[in-house]
Amino acid sequence: MMKIAMMQTITILKMIPMTNIDLLKDKYLLSVSEASRYFGINTAKVRNLAREYTGVSLYNGNKLLIKRIAFEKLIDSVDNI
Repeated sequence: MMKIAMMQTITILKMIPMTNIDLLKDKYLLSVSEASRYFGINTAKVRNLAREYTGVSLYNGNKLLIKRIAFEKLIDSVDNI
């Protein structure tokens, strides 16, 4: 009886999807599209901010990656973007 209840609980937990934001908040580096979804701003604005402010991004080859924590601090420190 206990085994069936545990299986039902596991099945119910599998049915509850994590939102994209829940998955992204644990990542250290975000792609431009992930950063756009996470911060709620346009991809072009993410690229412009990464180009304008040093230390919030890096390149893996030619792929621009956003440092989530540094970008959050940048967003917190500016009045408008």
